[in-house]
Amino acid sequence: MGRIKLTEKEVEYLSVFVKKGRKSARELTRAHVLLLVNRGRTEMEIKDTMGISRATVSNIKKRYREKGLQSALKEKPRSGQPPKYTKRHEAEIIAQACTKSSNGRKSLSIPMKQESPEKYDYEYVRNGTANIFVALEFKAGKRVTQVTERRTMKDFAQFVKILVDEEYPDVEIIRLVIDNLNTHKKKAFYETFSKEEAERILSKIEFHYTPKHASWLNAAEIEINVMDIECTGRRIGDLETLTQEVAAWTKRRNEHEKKIDWKFTREKADKKLSKYYV
Repeated sequence: MGRIKLTEKEVEYLSVFVKKGRKSARELTRAHVLLLVNRGRTEMEIKDTMGISRATVSNIKKRYREKGLQSALKEKPRSGQPPKYTKRHEAEIIAQACTKSSNGRKSLSIPMKQESPEKYDYEYVRNGTANIFVALEFKAGKRVTQVTERRTMKDFAQFVKILVDEEYPDVEIIRLVIDNLNTHKKKAFYETFSKEEAERILSKIEFHYTPKHASWLNAAEIEINVMDIECTGRRIGDLETLTQEVAAWTKRRNEHEKKIDWKFTREKADKKLSKYYV
């Protein structure tokens, strides 16, 4: 490749260009290369002086010869990788961000990116505690919930009364699978209602207690986990709001008849837990 010769104006421009040093390192390197070429240095000499390849020196000279000084200094236009997010994506994200979540949901339902942990800021301020009773008829896709300030025997007995009188008034027996919490006892009904009323309610209830440390055998635990993910796993400042949110979540789940595909059958239980049977 033949020798190139810069004009006086180009030499003056490049001299100021490298002294100001307000350009990218690549642009400054190209300017130095052109000045060295103009002084008669060979490509090998420039390569060693600048610490670059001979091909780079040759390419700078070629671009100067073919397209002029500015083309030799600047980066070649590159097509680059197609944008990951289009204007349409941008509009959808803005629309999602400006949309308020519906009642009973802690946030809009947007799938998480696979293998990416959920991130959110957190500042714990305790505004009080509450209790949520959950009764689940998982084969029918029905659940009953109630928010209470506490979880006493009286609260439990009154919740069961709702099941008997309001939710399942026409059934003969309601089989309740519950854990061994000290409030889940028959005496709770006698301490809450008259003897006659307690016996009336209990006559329609058949209790089945899960073994200790085996609350996972209760399908309601799965439903409680879903409720926490979709609704209650967030800051809710007062009991009234909590009651409204849980009611909205319950209504939506029941309308869609969300069921649980329970795999742990009696046969599997007998095989796995027979040694614990009394």
